[in-house]
Amino acid sequence: MKTTEFCQLAHTTRDTLRHYDSLGILTPYHTQNGYREYTLDDVTAYTIIQNLKLAGLSLDEIAQVRSLQTQPITPACRQAVLAMIQV
Repeated sequence: MKTTEFCQLAHTTRDTLRHYDSLGILTPYHTQNGYREYTLDDVTAYTIIQNLKLAGLSLDEIAQVRSLQTQPITPACRQAVLAMIQV
């Protein structure tokens, strides 16, 4: 879906989406001409990001959580999670 449709569906702005993309916490597909294309998985990710913000996490912390979501579950991953939540 195009950015405008995503914004309407998620009740957000283009600037927010650009900012999240620049931080790497919401990275949509970029077409050859540079347009962003969003999926329903991106809507779910956006909802998770908003819930983490409501829980009081900073955007840096959210970036850490999002990066951990894509890693295999290993002892190193466990240590990264424990280090993050014990701060």
